Amino acid sequence: MFGPWAIQVMSVLLITSLFAATQAFHNTLSRYLFAIIRDGLLWSKMAKTHRTHQTPYIASLVQGAFMLCATALLALAQLDPMANVFSWASALGSMSILVLQFSVSLAVLAYFQRNPSLPVSRWSRLIAPALSAFGTLATLALVVNNLDVLSGSSSPVVSSLPYLVLMVAFAGFMSADFLRRLSPERYSRIGQMVETL
Repeated sequence: MFGPWAIQVMSVLLITSLFAATQAFHNTLSRYLFAIIRDGLLWSKMAKTHRTHQTPYIASLVQGAFMLCATALLALAQLDPMANVFSWASALGSMSILVLQFSVSLAVLAYFQRNPSLPVSRWSRLIAPALSAFGTLATLALVVNNLDVLSGSSSPVVSSLPYLVLMVAFAGFMSADFLRRLSPERYSRIGQMVETL
């Protein structure tokens, strides 16, 4: 209907939107990596920030190197960038972020339950995080139930991704519990940097 120029415009829009989404994921992962390092759970030198921009550039470089290695492995496996890599990565990333947001909502509820004397409104301590937990869990259920439609693939790999996310989340929970039992003092320092800001 619009002619060949519309295909070119759509291609440019698709590529730029994919670049923006990839950049957002990269920045988010770099910030989480930086927070983990800052709490003393990984090599402390990676928590160094840029002198001028105050960005976690070493964590960003580590994240970038990891993604380059992963991309190289996917290329060696001769997987199709759109049909395989993009569909798998978008499905995995979406579910992971929803699980993370759900966990944060529960953590907020637990934190204020343990600290009832803090001067925080009922909305902030209970209603908002409860609504957030319910909303993200409902969204996650919709994503999992419609994963083939959202990812554009009915591959067995895509179907197994929810189990992978669940296993990684469980492993993270067990690692935190193990650290809490092994080194309570180190565990208690997690998040203190944020509280002092």
